[in-house]
Amino acid sequence: MLKHKFGPIENVVLQTTAVATATMPLAAGFVGVIPAMELMTQKDNANGPVILTAKQLILWSLAVAFFGVFFAIPLRKQAIIREKLKFPSGTATAQMISLLHEKQDPTIENSTLRRRVGASAAQDRQEQERLLGSDDFESVWSLKLRGLIASFSLSSVYTLISYFYPLINTLPIFNWLTFNLVDFRAWEWYFTPSFSYIGQGIIMGLPTTLSMLLGCIVGWGILSPMAFYAGWAPGPVDDWKTGSKGWILWISLGVMIAESCVSLLIVLARTLIRLCQHKTQYHLVGEEGAAEDAPSDQQISILITVVGLILSTISCIYLVDWVFGSDVLPKKMTLLAIFVAMFLSILGVRALGETDLNPVSGIGKISQVLFAGFIPGNILANLIAGGIAEA
Repeated sequence: MLKHKFGPIENVVLQTTAVATATMPLAAGFVGVIPAMELMTQKDNANGPVILTAKQLILWSLAVAFFGVFFAIPLRKQAIIREKLKFPSGTATAQMISLLHEKQDPTIENSTLRRRVGASAAQDRQEQERLLGSDDFESVWSLKLRGLIASFSLSSVYTLISYFYPLINTLPIFNWLTFNLVDFRAWEWYFTPSFSYIGQGIIMGLPTTLSMLLGCIVGWGILSPMAFYAGWAPGPVDDWKTGSKGWILWISLGVMIAESCVSLLIVLARTLIRLCQHKTQYHLVGEEGAAEDAPSDQQISILITVVGLILSTISCIYLVDWVFGSDVLPKKMTLLAIFVAMFLSILGVRALGETDLNPVSGIGKISQVLFAGFIPGNILANLIAGGIAEA
């Protein structure tokens, strides 16, 4: 039925398609920018909330869906082939695919040559057995598969149970520890045993998760009660407008924007220094050596990249203009937002490759800060520019 057997490369294509489809709501701003437009008041926008129709949402998605894809093509060679950034989550995915197809762990391969595997499954298995030994190969593969099935089953069962019994997602363990002498639940202190976040914590590692835990303690254990008792946020704790939940948001935004700006500047400086140091080496090695990671029929030509980038940029400009109008965001400002997004994407890819954290929120906030200076007082234009940068 298939021209080729379903191997690792086909699995990568399938995985890429699934991830791109699943992350489109985030990339197109359906969980951030679009809801923010609908929550605007007449104080924020003269026409009140902006509620897009289904047709407008589709056009907005088409506007922001393509230019980032084409701009990522030249970044691949720099970030993955030349600098060999780790991309921990991508490495974990490669390990999973190698496990499913009984391939050698790609993280311990000595060769960096990537080739289209045309051998049969039996030949691949024999090759791996020669490398690891028959007994070792079977035991390692079986152990990984059992671990995958066990963790998948446990997470699935818990998620299904929590759907019918939602109370297990809000366990007031701090009230239990203090025998209800202090109502921590009223301050939004409870435990949600989410296995998906446990999995993310395993990948992210201790330093990052400790920082998040520290932020939780400072924000919800110190700043939230302080804002309430000082009268800065007298409303209910979980209220975004009058409660401490909305008040500490501005503290977190200030910290994130400052950290993002400084981190991105550091990444930019390191990139420029590295490029200057290795400029001679790149000339000696040449572009041909960097292009040997895949066969020529799997390479994307410069012509396709440039033409695709130009066409996707033009379509973004006119589709955004059609959805929101030139009076909200002029065409030149949309073009500027795309250029800003492209510049920030370079730094975002490096941050993701080095730390496994995608600074999409910080990148969007930096774009919003910039456009607050370009178009002061226009909150809607600010949100649109942030949405383009996040995409």
